[in-house]
Amino acid sequence: MKTVDEKNLKFDFFRSNNFDFIRLIAALQVALVHGITHLEVEILNPFLDFLNLFPGVPIFFFLSGFLISASWERNSNVKNFSLNRFYRIFPGLWGCVLFSIFLIFLFSFVLNENVYYLQLLYWILMQGTFFPQWNPDFLSWFGVGVVNGSLWTIPVELTFYLFLPLIYFVTSIYKIKLEYLLLFLALLSFFIFYLLINLQFDSGVYLLLKKILMISFIPWIGMFCLGVLAQRYVEILHIYLANKVFLFLILFFLISIMGIYYKIPVLFGSANDIGILNYLVLCALVFSIGYSNPEFSDKFLQRNDISYGIYIYHMLIFNSLIMMDYLGFFSFILGILMTFLIASISWIYLENPMLKRKKISLYKRL
Repeated sequence: MKTVDEKNLKFDFFRSNNFDFIRLIAALQVALVHGITHLEVEILNPFLDFLNLFPGVPIFFFLSGFLISASWERNSNVKNFSLNRFYRIFPGLWGCVLFSIFLIFLFSFVLNENVYYLQLLYWILMQGTFFPQWNPDFLSWFGVGVVNGSLWTIPVELTFYLFLPLIYFVTSIYKIKLEYLLLFLALLSFFIFYLLINLQFDSGVYLLLKKILMISFIPWIGMFCLGVLAQRYVEILHIYLANKVFLFLILFFLISIMGIYYKIPVLFGSANDIGILNYLVLCALVFSIGYSNPEFSDKFLQRNDISYGIYIYHMLIFNSLIMMDYLGFFSFILGILMTFLIASISWIYLENPMLKRKKISLYKRL
C-alpha cells in the first residue's frame, strides 16, 4: 500500500502536462472532419485521410479514463466526485442546448418550418440529460438532418463516470485485482467493437441492434479502461514514453499504414473505427505528447480549455451555414472561426466559473 508521500508524488504527474492542448487538438480534429465533410470542402478532401489517423473521440475516451480515475483515487468522496463531473459536463451542455433552441426557432421562422412544442420539450429534456441521440422527425429539416449529432458521446461519458466508482468498489469487495479486471473489460469491449465494425448482415434487427450498441458505452469502454490502466502505471510509463514524441509518431504512422492494408482483429481502421493495436500505439503517442515539455500547454493556453465548447458547438455552426446555403472553403473557415468564438465565450462566462466551484481538483484553473 502506498504512503501519503508516494501518492502525492504520483499526483504531481497531473499538475503539469499538455493534456489541455491534446484535448484542443482532438476537438479540432472532430470539427475539421465534420466541417470538410458537411460543408463539401472538396479541396480539403485529401486532408481527411490524414486527419482520420488521429481520431478525436478515442483520444477523449483515453484521457477521460486516465484523468478521471486519478481524480477518484485522490479523493473517493462520491459527492465531491459527482459534483466535479457535473460542473464539467452539464453547465456547458445546457448552454449549448439553449443555443440550439435559439437556432431552431430562428431558422424555423426563416425557412417557414413547423415547430411542435410538446415534442420540442421532450427533445430539450433529452438533449440536456442522458439521451441527446434522439432527433425527432419534425427537426429533420435542420442542417444535415440532426441538430447536434456530436452529443452522442455525452451519455457514453456519463456512463463512464458511473462505471468508475462501481468497478473500484467491486474489486475491493471481491478482492479482485483492479488491473486484471480492467484488462479483461478492455479486451472484451474491443472484441465487441470489432464484431460491430466488421460483421455485416442485411437483417433489420441486426442493423437496429448495431445502431443502438454503437451509441452505447459497450464498444467504447475498452478505450476508457486503457486510460485507467495507464493512470495506474503512470510512473513506469513516464520513464519509457515521455520525451519520445518523434519515435512514437513514426511508430504510429507505420502501424496505421499496416492497419489500412492488413485488416486483422487487432490491427485495422482509422477514425473512430480503430483496432486495439492501433489504439495502444495512439495512446502511447498521446501520453508521450502529454509529458514532453509539459509546460508547453500552460504557456500556450494559460490553463484555458475551450475543447469542450468546440466539440459541442461546431455542428450547430456548420448546420446553420448549411441552412443558409453557405458551403465551400470560405464557409468552412468562417464556421471554424465562429466555433472558436462561441467556445471561448462558453469557457469564459459559463464553464470556467463553474469549474472553479470544484472543492478538490487535480489541475487548478487560473
